[in-house]
Amino acid sequence: MMIFIIGLPGVGKTTFAQQLASHLHMDWFDLDQIIVDQQQKPITSLFKESGEEAFRKMESVALQTVIDNNRNAVIATGGGTPCFGDNMNRMLANGTCILLKAEIGIVTEHIVADAQVRPMFLGLDRREIAKKLSYLWDKRKSYYQQTHIITGLEAIQKPQLLTNRVELFTKKGVSLNDIIEID
Repeated sequence: MMIFIIGLPGVGKTTFAQQLASHLHMDWFDLDQIIVDQQQKPITSLFKESGEEAFRKMESVALQTVIDNNRNAVIATGGGTPCFGDNMNRMLANGTCILLKAEIGIVTEHIVADAQVRPMFLGLDRREIAKKLSYLWDKRKSYYQQTHIITGLEAIQKPQLLTNRVELFTKKGVSLNDIIEID
């Protein structure tokens, strides 16, 4: 079973992927880290030197590599991964997609605390970060909402809640209408 974690930058996808993978006794991967390891450069340098379009191509290749080489893993994607190329369709076809959601204010605080490693937010103040996150949500929500399961940040503290929903969805053929959002 492959599980793809999607959501806004800074929402906590990597932390969530680690905890969910541990709870499910699965491997986990972070697409950004795979790209950093392959390119031997931090994401901020890749964005600055190559631009977002080149980075998104690297991201698509990394995603396909993970899909081709793993059958039992949790994958933390980049915030924009589902929105470029055919990435969302590939994730939907190859596993269970989970949208991790949080209020813009909470995500803003996460990014403020970690802005130096987030190329899209370098040099922005708190208000500008919140505005950019709102813009990204509006721009990306049509992709994000194609996901199989939507959950809030409480799933990080209570992974059993989400594990039960993942098991319902993947093993028992339960309709999406039977899987209720935790919000």
